[in-house]
Amino acid sequence: MAEANSSLMNYANMKRRAVSSKAIRQKIPSSNGTTFSLGQTINLDLPANVANTFFDFNLSYLSFKITNGDGQTATFDKSAYSLINRLQVLTGGQVISDLQNYNVLAAALFDLDVSPSYKANVGNVLLGTTAKQQGISIANGDKHSFALPLILNPLHLTTPMRYYPAFSRDMIRLRLTLEDATRAFFTAGASANSNYTLSDVEMVCYSVELSPEAFRMVDDMTGGVYNIVANDFRSATSTVGATDSTLTATLGFSMSSMESLYIVHIPQANNAVDKMAISGRSKNYLQQYQLFINGKSYPQLPIKCDDGDTTDSGNLAETLAETMIASHALSNYDHHSSINVNNQGASADGVPADAAVAIPADVIVQSGGTTCPFGLNTGGSADLTTSGGIGTFVASIELESLAHKSEVIYAGIDSIGSITQFRAQYNGSGAGKLACDVYFFARNSVLISLDTRGANVFVIST
Repeated sequence: MAEANSSLMNYANMKRRAVSSKAIRQKIPSSNGTTFSLGQTINLDLPANVANTFFDFNLSYLSFKITNGDGQTATFDKSAYSLINRLQVLTGGQVISDLQNYNVLAAALFDLDVSPSYKANVGNVLLGTTAKQQGISIANGDKHSFALPLILNPLHLTTPMRYYPAFSRDMIRLRLTLEDATRAFFTAGASANSNYTLSDVEMVCYSVELSPEAFRMVDDMTGGVYNIVANDFRSATSTVGATDSTLTATLGFSMSSMESLYIVHIPQANNAVDKMAISGRSKNYLQQYQLFINGKSYPQLPIKCDDGDTTDSGNLAETLAETMIASHALSNYDHHSSINVNNQGASADGVPADAAVAIPADVIVQSGGTTCPFGLNTGGSADLTTSGGIGTFVASIELESLAHKSEVIYAGIDSIGSITQFRAQYNGSGAGKLACDVYFFARNSVLISLDTRGANVFVIST
C-alpha cells in the first residue's frame, strides 16, 4: 500500500473565498390574514421569479405570537409544534408535501432525538419545550412569542443539503392547518379555539443572491435543471380496540423509496382538554410487529416486545434498538433523547398542572419495567398529575437495504402499486389496555426538479 502523509500537513488544502454573493433576511407575512384562531388555516407565500437567488430553508423559521384568552392557564402538549395539525407545501398546482398529524410525529421525534437539556434551554425559548414531558404554560391573558423551524418536509430535509431556487415561475406556498385547542393544550376546563389568537405570523426566510457571473456559472453547470433529492413524511391512521389481540392496517403508502416507518399508539381517552392528546403515547401491550408489502415481511422476523418474555414486565430493548436503527443512531453514543424523562413536574413558569399534587424532584426515572415512560402500556391518565401518566413509546421499522445514513445513495423499498400492511399482535387481556388511535409515518425519498429551460415550475417524483 502506498504511503501517505497526514492531512494536517496538506497546506495546499485551504478554505477558499466564495463566489460573489450576499445573504438576504426577509420577513414574509401570512397572505390570508393578520390574526388567526386555532382550527384555522395559515398561508405563507414565498416569492417567485427572484433572479439569481436561492432559499436556505435550514436557516428559516416560522415566527408568531400567541395570546391566551381562554380564562385559564394553558400548557402546551410537548411544544408549540402542537399547534400545527397539518403542513402542506404547494407550488404550481402540485403538492410537494402533505403531512397530516404533523404535531404527533414532531412530539415523537422530540422524545427520540432531543435531550432534556436542549428542551429546557434553547428549546424552551424558541419552541416552548421544558425538560419534562409537557411544554411551557401560558397564563390567561399572556402573550408569548415562538420561532419554529418548519421541520419534517422536503424543503428542510434535502440530502445532501441544497439551496432551493427562488426563480421558479410559481410561488411556494406553505399552508398550515392549526390544531384544535382541546388537543394542542392541556387545560383544567373546557377550551375554545376562538380563545387563542395567533398574531404577527411570518416566515423569517434567509436566501442567497449570487452575482450574475456566479449564477451563470451555476446555471451552466446544471444546464438549467436543478434536481434536489430530499426526505419527506406521509401519514396514515388506524385504530385498535381495548381487547383486540391483532391489528392488520392497510396503509396505502405508494412511494419508490420507502425508508422507514414510525408507529405511534395514543389512547382515544386522551383526546380531552385535561389529557396529553398529542404526546401521551402508549405501548398498548404490543407484543410483536412487522410490515408486509405484497405479502413479503419486513423485517423477515417480527420485532418482539412482549412484556411476558421478561421478569420486570418491560421487554423494551429489541424494539428500541430497531427504533434507533431507523433513526440511524444505534451505535451513536452521543445521540440525545428524552424517552426516559419523568412525566410530571412544573412547567417553565413554575406552575404545575395541579398545584395540590406533590411534584417529584427527579427528572430521570428507572429504565426497566412498566413504570418506565417508554414501556408504559396504558397512558390513559396522561394528565401531568399521576405517576406513570405520559408514555413515550414509539415503534419503528428500518426499510433501507443499505441502512446507514448516506448523502449519496438511498435504498428504500418500492411500494408503488403494492399492498402495504402493518400487522401486529397485542396482549388483548392486558390490565388497563385501552382503545388506541394508531398513527403511521413513512419516511421516503423524493426528487424535486426545476427545469428553467422548460416550464420553470417545480416537479416532484416520489
